[in-house]
Amino acid sequence: MADTVARNLAAQSTPVMPARKKDADYVFYELTRSICPECRRVIDAQILLRDNKVYMRKRYPDHGTFEALVYGDAKAYTAAARFNKPGTIPLKFTTEIAHGCPQTAASAPTTSSTPASASSRSTAPATWPGCVRFQSAGLVALVLL
Repeated sequence: MADTVARNLAAQSTPVMPARKKDADYVFYELTRSICPECRRVIDAQILLRDNKVYMRKRYPDHGTFEALVYGDAKAYTAAARFNKPGTIPLKFTTEIAHGCPQTAASAPTTSSTPASASSRSTAPATWPGCVRFQSAGLVALVLL
């Protein structure tokens, strides 16, 4: 018992260094919505800037945390943000809603169009209702409204 008391006293007299804060290796840029890659449910996602690249991080309690590279040049990504605008609702929809995105074609009433270049319409399927799809220089992006 004396040994235990002596060890406890020695441990208490040893100075303990306080934990140091550690800076994150990324900058939080914005909050958006995405889908869980496992169950396809709509969830919150963070847009992060790290090493001059743009990443999307999302977490779903049942399936864990996922992170993916979404843009290779953070400076260009942030500079392009000034061109963001609300989606344009077409005068007439050419497709009836049968099953919603992604089964319904690109010009359904649940989809807005934001032309990012002269070749505006993408054929990439959206994975949630109320999505914006745009194409620019071969890059196709799906954005939740």
